Amino acid sequence: MRASYEYEKNLLKKAEEFLNQKKDFSKKRDEYELYIEDMSAKELLTSEEEKYLNKIMIMERRLKLDIVINGRY
Repeated sequence: MRASYEYEKNLLKKAEEFLNQKKDFSKKRDEYELYIEDMSAKELLTSEEEKYLNKIMIMERRLKLDIVINGRY
């Protein structure tokens, strides 16, 4: 009986951790999207801004692709 309780307690803890990670993931993805929108609206970007924007866009695509491929979120 005690082992079952410990297992359930651990399972609930893992579920809570997963939900927190999901929230963090969504927040980060939203931040990427806002940054991309803001930077894309600028008329002139420095080469440094362009490089960073490209890196952010690649990361955003990877996050979205991970959702599709792995069925996450």
